[in-house]
Amino acid sequence: MFADVQRQLEPLFVEHHLKLAVEENAELVWADPARLRQVLLILLDNAMCYTPEGGSVTLRSKLHGDMVEIEVADTGVGIAPEHSRTCLIGFTMSIMVVARAREVD
Repeated sequence: MFADVQRQLEPLFVEHHLKLAVEENAELVWADPARLRQVLLILLDNAMCYTPEGGSVTLRSKLHGDMVEIEVADTGVGIAPEHSRTCLIGFTMSIMVVARAREVD
């Protein structure tokens, strides 16, 4: 999946004079493919928007026992430490709402 996402976004990264690197070290992930793809595209788009020209974005996966860590790292300005604990609350809440809506269906 990482390679497909990279192929899809590579032209945009080139257009913005950014480098996109992929380091896939976990082959299998038990996840909803459509949702995982959506999350990867959102995170990479965000990284592209906040990384200055000439910078780089790295998408990597790491295996930790039976868990997989997926990371998007960039050379942008980053998130201020005082906002790092709360910046994903809205995103988390949205995911919870969608999950609850699916349970009702």
